[in-house]
Amino acid sequence: MQHGAAGFSTSRTLMHRDLEGVPISGSYASREELIQIFAGMADGGGGLFEILEDFADVDREIDWMGSLSQAFRIPVSFALAAREAEDEKKLLKWMEDVNRVARTELITAQTAAKTQGSLQSLQSKYHPFAGHPTFIDQLAHLPHTALVSAMRSPKMKATLLSEPSVFADAPFARVIFNPANLFPLIDGEGVPRYERVRMQESFAALAKAQKVDAMSLIYDALVQGTVLWAPLEAATELHDKVELMLHKHVRIGLGDGGAHLGIFQEAGCPTFMIAHYARDRNFGVGRVPLERIIKMLTMDTANLCGLTDRGQIAVGQRADLNVIDLSKLNLTTPYVVDDLPNGAKRWMQSANGYKLCVSIADSLSFNDTQIVVALLWTGAGNLICSDRADLPELNVVSNSHKVYVNIPSSVAAALKIFCSVAQFIRASISPSRE
Repeated sequence: MQHGAAGFSTSRTLMHRDLEGVPISGSYASREELIQIFAGMADGGGGLFEILEDFADVDREIDWMGSLSQAFRIPVSFALAAREAEDEKKLLKWMEDVNRVARTELITAQTAAKTQGSLQSLQSKYHPFAGHPTFIDQLAHLPHTALVSAMRSPKMKATLLSEPSVFADAPFARVIFNPANLFPLIDGEGVPRYERVRMQESFAALAKAQKVDAMSLIYDALVQGTVLWAPLEAATELHDKVELMLHKHVRIGLGDGGAHLGIFQEAGCPTFMIAHYARDRNFGVGRVPLERIIKMLTMDTANLCGLTDRGQIAVGQRADLNVIDLSKLNLTTPYVVDDLPNGAKRWMQSANGYKLCVSIADSLSFNDTQIVVALLWTGAGNLICSDRADLPELNVVSNSHKVYVNIPSSVAAALKIFCSVAQFIRASISPSRE
């Protein structure tokens, strides 16, 4: 903590195991060990204690979290994953009570921006036919083009459909390969959709409507290059998720951008939040105001992690800014690359609608006479931020603000607009926590 760590993150869930299937050590950490961790954090200057919990014994777990957080004045943030409604109500009430007594926000929960789900295609490690013996023996080693060609054979299709999977009735297979819980990710407009109506849009529902076998329909979709999505929560509609997001002590988290890369691609959660909740969602709880979404993604997250130098447009703050064309903001179809060590695969995803990314390393003051923005232009859509201030000077607005920038002249007009509206953006996004 003394060297600048934002906090300490640990796991107390039986889902996290080592290669031998043994739960990792943090799962069973004693109260005495937890006391030492909190004491060390306090001695080191404080920070955030973040935890992934099963809450098998809700009362026992909230007891130590609340008492240690209050004793050492260390904020705790826990993952509010899918659980029984009564347990969730108990956790939310406990969190509110602790914060009220402490007269500060010591306890926060984290919820995902969307339902986390397994991505599947013929290029990924897992898909509904990956465990079929013929696939393992004859197809798995083939380059993608040859694999698709082989699976176009009616004989191969009949063989694979007739075989049981070696995964059999394994718990994970019942979830991610179940036609009633498997969806084509991309909608009719070519955009990924992460909020679905299971009874109408799953492969099981589509097969029933078309009077065909569900696994046959899934097979054809895979051969055609369709990306499949299997949500890992029972709810595929996000009404409850929106209500949680708007709770005063809940923050947005659980966006695995760097874990389980062969199954998930969650780094697009911020883009999804803006496009879906602030623009597209028109049912259930409905849309969330754009300014509220931006606050959740910026200031609320920065404050949670103790990053007090960023998260809002204000005097003395870092100016890490995105210029977004909201009408064109969308995630693209996820795709698989094999650029990890030993050729391991991972899911990637791009986004459209980000017009300009600006990072000012020091601070931004709209009252000062000068703003220094140093950018290196590297090609279409790509900006590398730099703290250089020795680039050619360019006066872009009439109120004596200046931008030092090295970009093509075609982008200068965009920067003029950016600097002109900066004060308006600052006035539109309140720095308060209300």
